[in-house]
Amino acid sequence: MLGSFEGALYFSTSTYTTIGYGDVVLPRGWRVFGAIEGANGIILLGWSTAFFVSVVGRIRLMEIEARER
Repeated sequence: MLGSFEGALYFSTSTYTTIGYGDVVLPRGWRVFGAIEGANGIILLGWSTAFFVSVVGRIRLMEIEARER
């Protein structure tokens, strides 16, 4: 049960990062939201990684083009 801001933040962070220790659980009526947050974490962490790799790739391409001039 989430009784404080610290507990809610801990639950949200561990769920979003898909670690999900299970030591803090939501009340029965809120469990679906916990599952949605976990799925959202998987999608957005993957998207952020892909975006970062794309930016780094473009920077590398710009460096290579600058060296060729």
